[in-house]
Amino acid sequence: MAERSEDRLPDGYHLLRERDLVGGDGPYPQLVWLWVYYQGGWSTTGSGVLIADDVILTCAHIFAFEGATYDRVIAVSAFPGYNQRLRSDQEPPGRLYVETVYICGKAFPDERNQRDVDSAWDLAVVCLSNPVPPRQAPPFVVSVEDHLAIDPAFQDLKDHRSKLMTAGYGGPGGLIVQAYMPIAEAYESLHWMGVELTPSPGQSGAPMFHAGFGPDPDHQPEFRLVGVVSAEDRKKPGRTIGAMMTERTATWINSALETHRKVKQFHKPGEQASELLVRLHYPQD
Repeated sequence: MAERSEDRLPDGYHLLRERDLVGGDGPYPQLVWLWVYYQGGWSTTGSGVLIADDVILTCAHIFAFEGATYDRVIAVSAFPGYNQRLRSDQEPPGRLYVETVYICGKAFPDERNQRDVDSAWDLAVVCLSNPVPPRQAPPFVVSVEDHLAIDPAFQDLKDHRSKLMTAGYGGPGGLIVQAYMPIAEAYESLHWMGVELTPSPGQSGAPMFHAGFGPDPDHQPEFRLVGVVSAEDRKKPGRTIGAMMTERTATWINSALETHRKVKQFHKPGEQASELLVRLHYPQD
């Protein structure tokens, strides 16, 4: 799902309207277009979302794609909030440097065969060398919600559309597309959910989210991140599977964040790592 997007808009998705990009209350400045480069001179792209000023959450399999393995990744470029039509095979200007990628070790049941991906653990934490400048947009907050499978608000009914959405780079190269995601099934114990939405190239790693309000007294708006787009359901073509936010997957994300923070303590302010580090990071059983 992470290969370059074509000109055709995928089924169920639509481009942003101009009014969607202004006002400061949409999720779009928090989205990230990722370019992943492998030994041998080829690359792929995917989507992600900022969960901190210097941390992106995405899927694992864009770092082990089409037979390449994660240890062959030589560089990753990040473009937060990018939304311009790119008409060449070259990345746009303004890249942010990625210094570390923590791939969930359970994403690849057989490390020797990284084509086989477990969508329930298809997660990666991407760490930037420097924080992204402040953005006028509500934050994305990892949210564990065990009611998703039975809550009518997340299904398409006669009187409303599903509250669950995705937005990312699954359309024409460089342009953000979005779609509603009616939940077909969700299994907290298995850490995955299936939605009635046709998979789209480039959308891998995009957030699955809905709007909400924070717990503080002032109830500031936020986007509740409940899953990450992984792949097409092999048993039910036309459905998208996502890694679901559960206590275990959220704990893994926090563990990767803590590891990143500890490593950063040894860096001087503004210091950039000499080379990209891509490593497996396993959940704590």
